[in-house]
Amino acid sequence: MNNPSNPSFSSPQKNGSKRGYLFLATGARKYHEMAINAALSAKWHEPHMPVCLIHDRAPVPDYAKDVFDDMVEMPPEEGFVGVMNKMLIYDLCPYDEAFFIDGDCFILRPDMARHWDKYSVRDFNIAGEAASSGSWYGFDIANACERAGVPFMVKGNTGVFYFKKGPEAQQVFEQAKDFVRHKSDVLGVVHQKRSQQFSDEPFLGAAMGKSGIQPVGYTPQEGTIMATTLYARGCKGDMETNLSVLKKPSSNLPTDRIWALSYVTHTPTIMHFISLKPRKLFAALSTQVRTKAGLPDFDFFA
Repeated sequence: MNNPSNPSFSSPQKNGSKRGYLFLATGARKYHEMAINAALSAKWHEPHMPVCLIHDRAPVPDYAKDVFDDMVEMPPEEGFVGVMNKMLIYDLCPYDEAFFIDGDCFILRPDMARHWDKYSVRDFNIAGEAASSGSWYGFDIANACERAGVPFMVKGNTGVFYFKKGPEAQQVFEQAKDFVRHKSDVLGVVHQKRSQQFSDEPFLGAAMGKSGIQPVGYTPQEGTIMATTLYARGCKGDMETNLSVLKKPSSNLPTDRIWALSYVTHTPTIMHFISLKPRKLFAALSTQVRTKAGLPDFDFFA
C-alpha cells in the first residue's frame, strides 16, 4: 500500500524513472506469506526501494500493508492461472522499471544495483540462453520454434526478470499472451503436475525470440542474479552476513538423476528455493526477515 507520508518509502529515481520490485501472490495464504518474505528481503538491503504486491481476490494478510508500498488487485482472466499470471503484470505495474521476483526467493546480497545496470540495456530481459535446437520442458525446440514462428527461444528461469515500460516490453507481454491463446498446443507444458496451469517460461521465452531479444548472461565468477536450489548442494544463506552460496551441477541433469559428476560454486544475489527446499534454510531466512520486521513467523510446512 502506498505510504507517501513516510519518507522511508520514497521512490528511487534514475533519470526521472521510478524503480521497484514486483511480487505476485494468488490462491492459498502461503503464497502471500512467501511474497511477504521476499519483499522483506528486498527491504532489508534497500529500505527506500518500493515493493509492490500484485494479488488476486483471495484474502491478503492484514500486515501485508505494512510491508508493501503498493498493492494491486489482479482481475481474473480466463486461461491464466498461477504462474501464468506473470504475463498479466505489465499493465498492473505501478513502476516505470521493475524486477519481478518470485515469492520463493530471498535477496541475500546487497548488490542488485549491478543487475539493474546489466538488464536495463533492453526493455525486457531474463537471464538464460537462446536456443533453436535441443530439448526443453520435454519438447523439441526446433519443432516448437518452427510451429510458433520464432527464430529461437530463450531458456531461462522466470523466477526473476526485468522490464521497463515501453513498446518493446509491452510487445513481449502481448506476444506471450497471444501464444497462450493460440500456441498452447506447442508451448503448453503442465506446471509442477498442476493440471490447471501451464509453465510460463516457454511462452515468455518464445516471445523473447519473436522480439529478437538475446538473454542476459553471467559467469560463476561474477555472480549470477539468481540460482535455484534444484539439484543444488551445500546451500548456505544468511541475511545478516550477506551469505549466499550453493553448488550446482556443471551441466543439466535429467529429472531422474540426483548426483552430478561435477559441481560449480555460485554466489547468487538471489537464492530461489524450489519447492521451498532446503526447508531448514528457508525457514531460518523466513524467521530472520520476519523478526527484523516485527512480524509473526509462519509455518510454511504445516
